[in-house]
Amino acid sequence: MAAVKGVTARKPFHELRKELGAIIASEQGIYAAQRMLRHRHIGTTAAYYADRKLPITSGLGAFLNQTPENVVDFAADGGGTAQGSGAGSAQGE
Repeated sequence: MAAVKGVTARKPFHELRKELGAIIASEQGIYAAQRMLRHRHIGTTAAYYADRKLPITSGLGAFLNQTPENVVDFAADGGGTAQGSGAGSAQGE
């Protein structure tokens, strides 16, 4: 007997809807999936389509690793010690 291919669920259209919801949720976010699936409450979408293996983040992590142009990286210019008077200068020499 040949192997069965394709969707073999009892409710194939519902299975395809669930698969599409999971793809939209993972690629576009849970709110996009809610709208596409026409769920009234985000909790319904989250209960069935939020991937619990991946943390839901806002995508701001890339900004945290960047140094703004107006910030001096003291570690790159010799340890951050200031020359002359003020805080960090040697006192009593």
